[in-house]
Formats: sequence, structure tokens, C-alpha cells
Amino acid sequence: MDSVRVGIIGIDGLYGRWFERVFHELGCSVDGSDPKFDVDILKRNKEVVANADVVIFSVPPRVMPDVIRDVISESRPDQLWIDCGCLKVEPVRAMLESRAEVVGIHPMCAPTKRLWEGQTVIVCPARLRQWKTWFDAFIQETEARAKVSTPEEHDKNMAIVEGLIHANVLITAGLLERLNINVPVVMEYMSPIYRLFFSFLGRILRQDPDLYADIQMLNPSTKKMLDGLEQEVKAFRKSVDDGDVDGFAKSFRAGASHFGRENLFSAYYLYDEMSQILTDRLGEHQIILVIEDKPGTLHRLSRYFSDEGINLTSLHTFRSVNGFCMRLGIDHKRSDPKTQRAIKAIIADGLATIAP
Repeated sequence: MDSVRVGIIGIDGLYGRWFERVFHELGCSVDGSDPKFDVDILKRNKEVVANADVVIFSVPPRVMPDVIRDVISESRPDQLWIDCGCLKVEPVRAMLESRAEVVGIHPMCAPTKRLWEGQTVIVCPARLRQWKTWFDAFIQETEARAKVSTPEEHDKNMAIVEGLIHANVLITAGLLERLNINVPVVMEYMSPIYRLFFSFLGRILRQDPDLYADIQMLNPSTKKMLDGLEQEVKAFRKSVDDGDVDGFAKSFRAGASHFGRENLFSAYYLYDEMSQILTDRLGEHQIILVIEDKPGTLHRLSRYFSDEGINLTSLHTFRSVNGFCMRLGIDHKRSDPKTQRAIKAIIADGLATIAP
């Protein structure tokens, strides 16, 4: 990927900064524009596009089509244009008005320090020929799970994956606020897996409300989904008000049948696995350390536990907002003096800190 010039429109956004870092690491030269530091943003956008081989549009969904069309005069047949956003029909339609090759992508995850390993990225190759090998290599480099789709199918499915699911979450959050529910108290009554739902609610509420407004309001398929949700809530409420156990059970079984036997079992076992992980995480035999991601760290860590006669029973590494983390299962309680001595020695050695 060396020598490819990448231009990022919206380079100071969350994904703009992510693309900047990733393409630098891949050996590309990177330029970009952003209204945060460019006074004449239209002029600057055109400069970035004119000088780029690959152009990435990473701006809010509400302005994406207009931003694309504003720079179409600078497009060239030897370019690749990519939009990164949660809607595809209108942005891809706008890019196809250019002379460039066109592909739409939608990463189904927030940008992190890692790449897209194991994450789903929707790919809409609308006009992709001479750049296909380069683009496929980029997706392979990120280790993403690529789901190829048309823009129309993408937006239709996002009405469920984002529109419906986010609507349920935000309606729940609004109800908690309207009823003045004490959230910390309610969470004390929850098992770990129920807390996971509230964690998802908290994750959504920590994001940009304008983005979630665009997800609900700019996708025509989402409006149709909300119409269906409203009717389903009314039917659900009626069965509860009427005490219609038979009707409730009939609807319940119909939902299970439509979900599919294999999907039910797969979901159940995933739920069970997540429940065990979350239970262990909150237990006394788990320690979560924030560490540096470098070779030899586990060997050095294990030495301190071995010196205290503590066995490691499980290990899981992951990245969080706090950095690279390692969750260790041990055969002693976290409060045990031996465990505490090992932790203090690890911290004193500068190997890790305890995750908050």
C-alpha cells in the first residue's frame, strides 16, 4: 500500500483519526480536512480530493451526500472513493455521480486502537474494478469480517440492527428517566447478564445524540420498523391488560418458531457463555490488569503469582478505554494476602495497574 495517497474528509472525527493512524501504519501518505481547523472547508475539501488517490468520506450521515457532491468536480477515473457511515443508499448514489471508483463501508463497531479483528464491516462495492485488489488487501489487513451487500439491502437491514435495537434501548432509557428510576439501586437486583443489557444502554447513551438521531430519522426503512414496533407494543399491552395467557403464549411460541431452532440454540449457548464470563468477572477469583501490549509480559506476571504459590486458571486479553487489559483467573481469592502481595509486586515492578 506504499505510495498511495489517502485523503480523509472529516479527519478529526472519531473514524477520521482512526483512518489516519491506520493508513499511516500501512505506509500510505495521508492528508485530510475538517471544519474544526479549516476555515474555508469547501476549498480545503477540494484540495484534499484533488491530491488523493483514495478519498475517504467520514462525516455525519446528515451531511454526507452534500459533502460528496460538493467535490465531484475534483474526481478522477483513477481514484477510489469510500464513504464510511451508517447509511449507504444516498452516499453511494452521490459518489456514483463522480468519475471515481466507488465502495461504501460501514464498520459495525466504534474505532479503537486495534484494527477490525473479528468485527463485521459491511462492504457495498458499487463500482470497483482497478482498485479491487488494493481494497481487498486493506480489508484483509484489518482482519475484519466483511459482509458484502447492496446499499439498499444494507439500509433495510440497518433498520433492524440499528434502528429497532437502538429505539428499544432509547425508549427504555427515556422511561427510566420519566419514572425517575434509581438506576444504581435497580442494578443491585440484576444478575451479571441483565447488567449487560444496562451496559449496552449506557454505551449508547455515552455516544453523540446527533448520530443516533440520524440513524432513526434518515433511513426510511427505520420509520416503517417503528410503525411495526408501535403496533407490537399495543398488541403486547392488550394481552397483558386482558390477562390473555393463551394469546401471550401463542405469540411467544410464534416468535420462537420464526427465530429458528438453530438460532435459538446458538443464542442460548452464547448467552450462557457470556453469563459465565460476567459471573467470573465479578467473582473473587478474577483480576483485571491494565498492561503494556508487548512480548514477555505474561511470563513476568506469572512469576509473581508462582512465587506466592498461586495458579493461573484462565486468561483473556482485551482492549478497553483504559488500554490493553488482561483478565486472569486464579485459584486464590483476590482478597487473599498472597494475591495482594503478588499484585503489589506487579504494580511496583511497573508491569501493570489494576483496572478501575
